[in-house]
Amino acid sequence: WTPPIEPPSFERTYTLLKAVEVPRTHSRENITLPEDEASGVRSACVGLVGARSHGVVASQFARSRPSLTRELVRFGRHFLPSSFKFTSIQLNHNFASALHVDDYNSGPSYIVGLGTYEGGELWTLEHGPLNCHHNFCHYDGTEPHATLPFTGERYTLVFFTHQTHPRLGNADRAYLESLGFPLPKPTELLRRRQKKGFAHGTSFEAPKRVKTAAGQGAFDAHK
Repeated sequence: WTPPIEPPSFERTYTLLKAVEVPRTHSRENITLPEDEASGVRSACVGLVGARSHGVVASQFARSRPSLTRELVRFGRHFLPSSFKFTSIQLNHNFASALHVDDYNSGPSYIVGLGTYEGGELWTLEHGPLNCHHNFCHYDGTEPHATLPFTGERYTLVFFTHQTHPRLGNADRAYLESLGFPLPKPTELLRRRQKKGFAHGTSFEAPKRVKTAAGQGAFDAHK
């Protein structure tokens, strides 16, 4: 694989994303708004995923679309701080998430929005609304956050580290590194969690009900 000469840009990445169909899923029902429950939402994890059926592996999206995955990783690494490590990129298309706290996110995250939309800021309890349109915004995924209303076509990319990453096998680790992912070491970016989950104790299970309830009043006041 030879890296393209054209440098990463917001416009080029938007063009690349428009050429693929982001799959619909019902697996994110805990953060799906009522109006999207029947049809599902367009969302896919690119990179490392933790699945109950297959363990901690490189995602099907990354396996089936290696060229696009390389470009998304290259795009992120071009704009993000060189010290920022990530295992995964959450790709969303016209997906407005309800107020939530991420389950298996280590915390440090960057979101960027692409497209022709208006509105669609990421509301966070920590910082209020973040305008991520053509702008990489840092936030903590383990704190309450939600999508504000938008019109037009909106893609978002969220760069983060999945807490199950110490369980990633050597073959999958080598594959993701070949795509350019700046993976953390198995001992890095870990957070303690209160209960054991399917990842055998490596994941941080945020007290999401408590945190989300605490953020709901502030979010409702903003709306």
